[in-house]
Amino acid sequence: MPLSSDVRRVVKNFAYLFVTKGIDFIIPLVLLPFLINTLGIAAYGTLAFALAIGVYFTSFMQYGFNITAVRDIARQRQDQQGLSSTFSHYFYASLVICTVACLGFLSLFFLDFFSQHQALYVGVLLFCLSQALLPLWLFQGLERMEFVALLNTGIKVAYVILIIALVRDAEDVYLVPMIQGAAGLLGVCLSIILALKLRLVRFTLPQIQPVFAVVQQGWSAFVIQVAPTLYSNSSTFILGLYSNPATVGIYAAALRIIDILNAVGFLLTNAVLPYLARDLSKHVLVAKLMLSAGVTLTLGGVFFAPYVLPWLFDQSSSDISPMVQILSLMVLFIFTRFCFGNAYLMLIGGDTLYQRIVLSCSLVAFALSWWVIPRFETWGAAGIMVGTSVVMAVLTLVAAIKKGPSLVNTEVRE
Repeated sequence: MPLSSDVRRVVKNFAYLFVTKGIDFIIPLVLLPFLINTLGIAAYGTLAFALAIGVYFTSFMQYGFNITAVRDIARQRQDQQGLSSTFSHYFYASLVICTVACLGFLSLFFLDFFSQHQALYVGVLLFCLSQALLPLWLFQGLERMEFVALLNTGIKVAYVILIIALVRDAEDVYLVPMIQGAAGLLGVCLSIILALKLRLVRFTLPQIQPVFAVVQQGWSAFVIQVAPTLYSNSSTFILGLYSNPATVGIYAAALRIIDILNAVGFLLTNAVLPYLARDLSKHVLVAKLMLSAGVTLTLGGVFFAPYVLPWLFDQSSSDISPMVQILSLMVLFIFTRFCFGNAYLMLIGGDTLYQRIVLSCSLVAFALSWWVIPRFETWGAAGIMVGTSVVMAVLTLVAAIKKGPSLVNTEVRE
């Protein structure tokens, strides 16, 4: 039976999004074993702690535009003038937000700890900027991911090669975010040039009111995006404050592997957003796909980690493997939240409701983390992650059922 044009478009968009964004999660499969085996688990823990701080700033810089900008671009795709205005407003808003975040990040250098690792944190800042300023949301909303897929892949492969060539021991740890950030910023410049050359959009003159409007409009999406970092990212951060770098390295390595599994759900969600923004009646089909993928990846992490990880890590697989098995339990619930939150409630006017669920669960988990993690270290951090994922997924599913009792014929609210 031939696939419909819409289904083919979603599959094509997912494939290009997988190449473009998914490579960010595939690369750790190459770099993670190399870095741990080359730097040592303690130096990798120091890097993970620095990147955990960077995640807070990246989440603020991105400001949920990977949801709101994709949605608005998808709805303006037939209006060239409106499309250019929407693109410009979002990009100018990104510049303003990134400027504020940079000032806050640089102020950390007045603290002794950060000044002692200045090169490492400068690299982390460059990496944050490269993630926040990449206008991936433009190509995603237009469902024209092919334009940036090869560009992004080439740049990412280049920096992996540079890291493998230049990083030799623990003293070179600062080069990892430095190379990633520099390569990412090059990708930002080239992607913007590409969009302009192909005449997909053009820059319009900045106007304060529309720029402020997209920031205000994106608040709910921002909270939804940044709130989970209060428990997911903070687990690494708090563990780094109370434990040694080697322990942080073991936990961070396991969490990175789970991030790779969760990335499939993130990519699926973002691939179908433009499609569902136009026709939400296909959500049942999307839900079946995402939940099936979540179950498969969860079982894969639980049962295959002890057999796969020894092939990746020289010395630390016996410590990392049990942590991966425990954290794998959260994957299905992450997929569930993406499916009924990002890809449903956010499209039917349930932004505020979904925001409250994510924020309240994240705040409770964040508060518990300060008591649990210092006492139980990695196992406490894993327990917080899994427990919060379960509660958040269940509440999101219940809210979706109540907000839209028919998940088949619900119409999108503009």
